Amino acid sequence: MSSPFVVVTTLLAFLATPRPVQALCEPWTPQERVDQADIVVTGTVALLWEEPTWGRVESDPPAPEPRYVPAGSCYKAVVSVDRYLKGIGKGLLLVGDAEIYSVLGETSLGGDYILFLRKISSRDAYWTDACAGSWPLHDERTDLASILAVTGQGTPPMDAPDTPSPWVPVVLGSGGLAAGLVLGAFLWRMRSRSTAP
Repeated sequence: MSSPFVVVTTLLAFLATPRPVQALCEPWTPQERVDQADIVVTGTVALLWEEPTWGRVESDPPAPEPRYVPAGSCYKAVVSVDRYLKGIGKGLLLVGDAEIYSVLGETSLGGDYILFLRKISSRDAYWTDACAGSWPLHDERTDLASILAVTGQGTPPMDAPDTPSPWVPVVLGSGGLAAGLVLGAFLWRMRSRSTAP
């Protein structure tokens, strides 16, 4: 029989051994990845921060008030969406990453990603992890062509700026010119009244 120390040491060594995330995830097809997501987007990590995760301390007998301790951390990000490959929405999304099988990390800021996102309850926030298929856009694990074969080319965000009309500067400029002429005429008339004999 093994001692508890040997069992714990072996378990910790197994958990600390790096393994490819894909070996730990279900082997989903591109269609299954798209189907399980509420939305699928490509975009750039515009803002990134790390938050602690909390674990409940179990006690015997149970404590009247639950106690929580830091258990790890996960990353949160604001993603500037380039394209919606599934669904439609805003140009900026709040995305939470899993603590295990995470996609985001300290080098993610400014990186381009494909994200398979699930909505978090009724809040305007989403979560993802590597098993969902979310990866840096130019990573070897990202088979963008297979995803686009399922989703098509997608659409820009709803609040994306349209191509400005060439008439906008003309209208604004002529409006400013007209306002300037009216103001100038008013000031000239006021001046001429104050200097009249």
